[in-house]
Order: sequence, then structure tokens, then C-alpha cells
Amino acid sequence: MAIPKYQRTVVRQVLATDMSEANVWKTLAAQMDNFSSQIGGFTRNQIANDKAKAAAQQRADDLTKKNYLDSMESSIIEAAHQASVNNANDYEGYITEFDTKAKVWLESEGLDGMSGARELLTTMIGNKRQQYGQKPYEATQLQIKTDGIAQAENNLTTDVDDYIHQAGVSLDLTNNPTIDMDVEGLINTNAGETLNQWNKMTAKINDLVTLNGHEGEAAIAFEEKMQSKYISGVIGKQIAIDINNGNGVAAMSEFYTNPNKFIRIRKDLSAFFPEGVKVSEELKLTIYEELNKYLTDFNQAEAKFEKEADDDLTAEQFDNYIAYKSGLQTGSDLNKEDLRIAHKNEVIDGAQYTELLEDLATGKYEEEDETVKWQLQQDMINPSLSVEDKVAAISQALADKTINGTSAGTYLTKATSSSKVTSQEGYSLANGAIGRAFGIADDGGWIDLSNGTNAVINLTNMRYAQEELYRRVDEGEQALDIYNEIIEKYTDNDAGEKLPLGTIGNHTFADSYTMKSGFNTYFVGTPEMTDGGATTLKIGKDLAEKLITEEEATKLSKSLKAYKKIQMGLN
Repeated sequence: MAIPKYQRTVVRQVLATDMSEANVWKTLAAQMDNFSSQIGGFTRNQIANDKAKAAAQQRADDLTKKNYLDSMESSIIEAAHQASVNNANDYEGYITEFDTKAKVWLESEGLDGMSGARELLTTMIGNKRQQYGQKPYEATQLQIKTDGIAQAENNLTTDVDDYIHQAGVSLDLTNNPTIDMDVEGLINTNAGETLNQWNKMTAKINDLVTLNGHEGEAAIAFEEKMQSKYISGVIGKQIAIDINNGNGVAAMSEFYTNPNKFIRIRKDLSAFFPEGVKVSEELKLTIYEELNKYLTDFNQAEAKFEKEADDDLTAEQFDNYIAYKSGLQTGSDLNKEDLRIAHKNEVIDGAQYTELLEDLATGKYEEEDETVKWQLQQDMINPSLSVEDKVAAISQALADKTINGTSAGTYLTKATSSSKVTSQEGYSLANGAIGRAFGIADDGGWIDLSNGTNAVINLTNMRYAQEELYRRVDEGEQALDIYNEIIEKYTDNDAGEKLPLGTIGNHTFADSYTMKSGFNTYFVGTPEMTDGGATTLKIGKDLAEKLITEEEATKLSKSLKAYKKIQMGLN
């Protein structure tokens, strides 16, 4: 079915529109637009003003920061420079010193009011820290490298020295082998160890370059130096052995003629040289010069040693001569055979032997000169005289026959030990006072007794008095406390002990004892010089006075005889 079409049947009448309300809103809208325009203009002006103020503040802040940072820059530069000077070779020290100051700057409260100032200061400090730290860093790294190289070279030098020492020990063995020594096995062991040591040295040289940064040429030069040191050292050990064995000159000549042959013909020596190692002409001359100096020094030392040995022998023979002479003069049972054996064994020299034979044959001994004895006593305590001078004076007196052997022994003992006594406080004053009491003036001359002095000239008693002063001071007494007592004692001829100078003997039998050496303190004299004759007389006197028994007297005589033999070197 077809859809019917719409047909309008009513005609609409259009009326006029009322626009009054619309006009009101239109007017309002216009007024609002005008207000909005005014507000917008105000806002825009306000924002512009705020931006201007902010920009001005920013400029002010930036200027403040700039001025602050500019003022800090000179301080930072100065501090960094000073730290680099103070720690030119110590980078860690530089960092510590500079960072200590930087910490104070960065923690300043003044930075809190400047936005971004701390960050900018941190950057500036970091830049200057790095800039001025460059030289200390480089110097420190160089020092580390240098120290490392030096330590590595020192370690290698120690290794070479050690193996030279080991080579010397081994060469001592192979040059002077024991019967059961496996020389061949030792040589083979040395050859293998030498190769190991040589390879180790090469490896350490390589380490100097690869690990320690040593320049190649310098490392090669050091290696050559170590090789030369090793070669020189080992050859030196061998020739030192030859010198000590009395073959030094021949060995030196052989080495100089052909140093490499010198090594090859000695199987034990060649074991310390790897195959292909040779001695250059230049090195030969260097080694020869060093060894020649060593040989010269060795010969000089030997000559000095021999002289000292001769001097010691001379002194020892003189001591023995005095002991023998004293023994003969005091009744010792020495005979020609004893003296012959002593001469043969260099206990005494030829001249001493001849004189002792004369003493033995004649049986006559000189009467001592008291003036000479007193003068010798003064010489023995004179600090200005050497021991050699004192011994010479004793020898001259013996030669002149003005003293006997016992006295000589007494003075000899004092010559070598008097300083420890004469240096005691008051000794010189006390000794001089004793001299004046017996007639000796301060100038060494005799006092003029015509002037009414109380001095008594008695040379013998004065000597004994001074000897007692010496002995008692040696035993620990104070010189100034005892010298008046000694003067009083020896101005009475019967009161003085009159013991030999420096004696520790002559004790009563009841107070005596035997020392480890065999010396009995009953004996008259000292352990170094015992007066056998005086002791024998003492034994007889004490026996007669019944101070000792016959058994004790016999025992004392036997022990005296035994000790005198020991003293004279006859046991």
C-alpha cells in the first residue's frame, strides 16, 4: 500500500519577537567583557612585575654567588698550591691536607643562604684539587716505581751475594775434601743449582721490566752488572782459598793468563758457571785488580799478625826468663836439661838461655842496688811512661845486674797493672807524702836535713812503705786513710812487713788458702811471680817456731815446688 503524503491544512501566523530580556543579557555580557579585559590587563601587569622582581633577585643572587666564588677561588688556589708544595712527592698527603681545608669551606653556614653556591664551590674545589694534584700524583707514582725497582734490584743483589757465599762454602769443601766426601756428587749438585740460580736471575730481570716498569736498557745493564758480580765473587772465593793455602801468587798469574781456562780446569769451580758464560777481557782486568788488592791486604795482615805474634812471643819469653832467673836465685832445682828444653820450645830465647846457664854454673848472684830498685818502683807507677818503657827499664836493670829475677818479676807485674791503683783518689798525694817522710823533696831531690826536718833518709824502708801503700790500695783501702800509719810503721825498722811489691801472698798458715791456679796464699809473692827462696825460708822459720807441723811443712814444700814448675812452664 502506498504511504499517504502529509498535507498542511492550518496556516501558522508569525508574531513579532520580544527582545527586551536578550538585550539585558547582551548589555551584561558587554560589561563583563569590559571587566574581564580590565582584570586581564591587571594580571598581566602583575605577572610582568613578579617576573621582573624574580629576575632582579636572581641577578642579585647570581652576583652574590659570583662575588663569593671569586673571593674563594684565590683561597682555593693558594691552598691547593701550598698542599702540592708541602707534599710534592706524597699524593695521599696532598689529598689529606687539601681536603681538610675544603671540608671547612663546604660546611660553611654562609652557603645555606645562596642557592646552588655549595654545588658550584664543590665543582671549583674538585677542579683545583685535580689540577694542582697532578704533580704530586706523578711524583708519587714515579717514587713508587723507583722504590719498586730498587727493592727488586736489592732482592736480586741479595740472591747473588747469597749464592756467592754458598759457592765459597762448597769450594772450601772441594778444595780440602774429607776422606769420605762425595766430591763428584757435590759438584754435580752445584752444577744443577747454578743453572737454577742463573735462570732465576734472568726471570727476575724480566720481572723488572714487565712488573716494575724498568726501562729495557737499564734492566739489561743491571743484569750484566749482576752477572759480573757473580763471576767476580765466585772466582774471588777460589783465589782466596788459594791464597790461604799459600798458592795465591801462582793462582793470580794463572787467572790473568787465561781466566776461562782457569775456570775450566777446575771441575769444582766450573760447576758454578753455566755453559757459555765466559770472562771478558774487561772483566778479567777488573777482577785481577780487585784480587791483587785483596792479596796485598792479605799479605799486610799476615805480616802484622806475624809481628804481633813475635811481639807476644818476646813478651812471653821475657816473663819466662824472669821467672827462671828468680827461681835460680832463690834455690830452685832447675837444671841444664830444663833450660835446654825451654830454649828448644822457645820458652826463652838464645840470649836468655845463655845467661841462665851462666847463672846456673856460677851460683853467684849480684847484690841488688837499692837506689835502682827505688827508681824502678817510681817508674812502675809513673803514668807518663808506657808499658814498653817500663819493661825496658826492668830489662836494663837485669842486664846491669842491679836487681835479681824476683824483683824483676815484681816490677813486671806492676808495670802492666799499676794504672788501676795509681789512678785511685789520693794515691799520688799519699805516695808523695811517704817519699817526703823519708827524705825525698817535691822536685825529686833529697831533703836537706840540716834545716831541721824530721825526715829520715832510709831508701829501703821508703821503698817498702810505698810498696805497702800500693798493695793495700790495690786491695781496696783508701790511700789518704792509711799513709800516716804506713809512715809510722816503716820509720821503725822492725815494724814493716817488707813484702814484695804487689804481693797477695805471705799469709799465715792459718789464714792461707789454695787458689784454682795452684798458688797458695801462704807463699811469698804473687801468682805471677812466687818467691820460692823466701817461701822456703818462711816454711823453715814457721816449723822452727812450731807454727806448722812437719807434715804441713812437707806438704807446703811439695806444693811450692809443683807450682814453681807450673809457673815456669815445665809441666
